[in-house]
Amino acid sequence: MNLTSPIYWSPLLYNIALKILYRKKLEERFECVLTRIPSSTQSVLDICCGSGYIFEHYLKKKNIHYTGLDFNKKLLKRVEKIGGNTIYMKLPGKLPKADVILMMGSLYHFRGQENIIVDRMIEASREKVIILEPIKNLSSSDILGFIGKLATYIQETSYAHRFDEPKLKEIFKSGTTAIFSKAVNNKYLLIELDKL
Repeated sequence: MNLTSPIYWSPLLYNIALKILYRKKLEERFECVLTRIPSSTQSVLDICCGSGYIFEHYLKKKNIHYTGLDFNKKLLKRVEKIGGNTIYMKLPGKLPKADVILMMGSLYHFRGQENIIVDRMIEASREKVIILEPIKNLSSSDILGFIGKLATYIQETSYAHRFDEPKLKEIFKSGTTAIFSKAVNNKYLLIELDKL
């Protein structure tokens, strides 16, 4: 039996959920990441890529070789349909090489494995790793928090865990140097890690 939240059942539901959750801030979420991708970048690996929104709306027109990695086959089919490359994979695992490795709003799913996943991202990156993670969440409140946790539940992941800014920064203290770290609208922490 699949207990995963309905937002992950289809690309259409996923994109509707993105627009409802982020409303007018959806584009801002992607644009703050895009400002950190160098113009010379030739390849991007998007971990937990969802429906490939950043590729479809931003990276495709830049002729960047895009690969979306996820373990949701329905979402990966959508990425392929819009012209992206895909990898079906559960983390942690060895990642393919790319100039830039992205992860947007998904690190919280991997509680207890964050450092392993970040290390694998750094190993696979030719240039840099960019992570955008929410630090102010619906899940911080009682009723809305419960709804938010259910809405983002993915079977076999740590759906109930969320980061605040100090907890997220703690992950990057052990052996990893952030070359850029910025709170975005007090909702996200954007962290850029250089290739070791």
